[in-house]
Amino acid sequence: MKNALQLSKKERNRAVLVMMVGSFIAIINQTLLATALPEIMVSFHLTLHSAQWITTIFMLVNGIMIPISAYLTTRYTTKELYFTAITLFMKGSLFCIMTPFFSVLLLGRVIQAIGAGILIPLIQVVLLVAFPIEERGKAMGAFGLVTGF
Repeated sequence: MKNALQLSKKERNRAVLVMMVGSFIAIINQTLLATALPEIMVSFHLTLHSAQWITTIFMLVNGIMIPISAYLTTRYTTKELYFTAITLFMKGSLFCIMTPFFSVLLLGRVIQAIGAGILIPLIQVVLLVAFPIEERGKAMGAFGLVTGF
């Protein structure tokens, strides 16, 4: 992969946009299922205490993966990590979509969270490397807009 500093401005902005979309999906997925909990409780015959693990397990695993991703960025390229994270997130989503069992739904959420836990800090590293110092504030502000939405 080309070094991020060697990308043209157009290539850099396109790559960052793609990564921000992935981050947005991962971030919104943290709490997205909260609105679906009543229906999930009925479908899987769950109590509220059991059903809330759907969001709790995601946040827990995501929080564990964020510091681990710092180590992963030293071992693997940005491209490898990004595609691994997106693939894990999508596979976890497929588990969640296709399962008739609550335990497999939780496993899918764990897999999603592993991908999201890599993806979210990875975009911050890319922003710091890809943008010159005078443009980093603008780039991080755009990322803050995406994550705060």
